[in-house]
Amino acid sequence: MNALKVLVSVTAGVLMASGASAAITTLTDRNSVVRLDDSSQAGFFDWEVDGVDQLFQQWFWFRVGGAGQESSLDTLPLTGYAAVDTNPFDDPGIDSVSLQYTGASIRVTGTWTLRGGDNGSGLSDLSESLSLTNMTGAPISVTFFQYTDFDLGNTVIDQYAQVVGVTNNTIQQQDIGFTFSETIITPSPDNFEVSVFPVLLNSLNDGAVTSLSGAAGPIGPGDLVWAVSWTVALGPNQTINVVKDKSIVPTPGAVALIGVAGLAGLRRRR
Repeated sequence: MNALKVLVSVTAGVLMASGASAAITTLTDRNSVVRLDDSSQAGFFDWEVDGVDQLFQQWFWFRVGGAGQESSLDTLPLTGYAAVDTNPFDDPGIDSVSLQYTGASIRVTGTWTLRGGDNGSGLSDLSESLSLTNMTGAPISVTFFQYTDFDLGNTVIDQYAQVVGVTNNTIQQQDIGFTFSETIITPSPDNFEVSVFPVLLNSLNDGAVTSLSGAAGPIGPGDLVWAVSWTVALGPNQTINVVKDKSIVPTPGAVALIGVAGLAGLRRRR
């Protein structure tokens, strides 16, 4: 973690930058820590709950119009950055980050806010709000991907992952000791796929168009990953919002294990 954010303003727990350079941002709230690299595909690369890391990678890819391939979000210029403490009197510490990436065709803005649980509870929540804006004076089509690789309990092998819900808007993943759930509040994804590492990541980076298969699972045990996508038609200067919420909870009987290092597995090196 040797990259530093160049900050234009630092005031009273609020960090803001315009045209910001590469950075590692750390969010903290009660029993939880989240780390983000906004300059590479590493993206969100840590989510520690009571000292146990649960996340290997979450990041975003996009494709505009008839482009022959998708690109990761970090290939766009980072044009806005803000990190704030949203509950300074209850739990002092930066717990929310907002990023803005702007290209010739689209602008992507996101805000992520961490809410930890009581120490030893194994509970944690990360809310997420994204917006995609057409920066042109003509209609465009945008396909936007979220790719996620959890290593629950800090182990590579998890028990299962699946997409559920009437509108396929909920993703569940479980390992011994922990359960992860993401609910896409609005809009539901157009497509999705649960798979094993590194199939989806390779597809997103192979220089060709990726179309998710619609495989809902459940699959596992294995080194499980998943992705969802939205394809939207945006009018001139139109914006669409995507709202999601992620939570980690301990499975019954697991609280006694929280904070114990090396839970029956080895985590991949980055």
